[in-house]
Amino acid sequence: MKCLTLNTHSWLESDPLTKLANLATFIHTERVDVIALQEVNQLIATANVVNLDDFFIPIASETVPIKQDNYAIQLIAKLKELGDNYYWSWCYSHVGYDKYHEGVAILAKRPFVANAILVSPMDDPLNYRTRRQLIASFSDYHVLSGHYSWWTGNQLEGFQAEWQATLNELKNYSGKKLLAGDFNAPSNRLNESYALICQSFTDTYHEAQEQIGSATVGQTIDGWQDVTEAMRIDYVFMSSSCQVQSYRVVFDGKQQPIISDHFGVLVDIMI
Repeated sequence: MKCLTLNTHSWLESDPLTKLANLATFIHTERVDVIALQEVNQLIATANVVNLDDFFIPIASETVPIKQDNYAIQLIAKLKELGDNYYWSWCYSHVGYDKYHEGVAILAKRPFVANAILVSPMDDPLNYRTRRQLIASFSDYHVLSGHYSWWTGNQLEGFQAEWQATLNELKNYSGKKLLAGDFNAPSNRLNESYALICQSFTDTYHEAQEQIGSATVGQTIDGWQDVTEAMRIDYVFMSSSCQVQSYRVVFDGKQQPIISDHFGVLVDIMI
């Protein structure tokens, strides 16, 4: 099973439609089974709400409608042009850059049950620290698409609080789990977010028979303005031992063009 994760940066990118088309072509060519996306945005000001077909999987608790410029539905449309139908879902997290409904999405070749989990202590969409993650439940495993906050050193806020809330929620999901997304957790920082995750989950990077690439951020980005070195902060974690055939960093300007301020991670895993 191929799983791709990417923080898309969506409409904040220059020439975003070309980059979206590049993403769709890659998904089609690689025959990716599950795609976890973060920073999946739509303009708050957009008036057009779309009619959704049976490939869209709604979340019972979601109150924000899908609009015409939602990045995920635009990607779905591009994939359909290539002959691919993907089931998909999107959950809203907070207002981004004062003008976007920002959320996370999951696309998959197989149907699934979608649920959103609130992991932040706050539940105010006007507060960018409000975080909801999306869980897709298949018959034999679960996939979470997540976008987490930074390490703060305070167990009551930031990554620590969100991670504990995630663990509490995941107790309700039996079976194998994949956690994919932007964890804002540099792998080289000791005793912080990455180490905390690895107490409960395994980093597929270290289990892969083949590794191509490492860093998923190669420049200064929002939230990390004081950091200039390349970092690995986007991951696919697994809850149980599985055979990981390959781990590839993609859209890093080498085999594929850069399409976001993050690179993507493509994992081929036997689950």
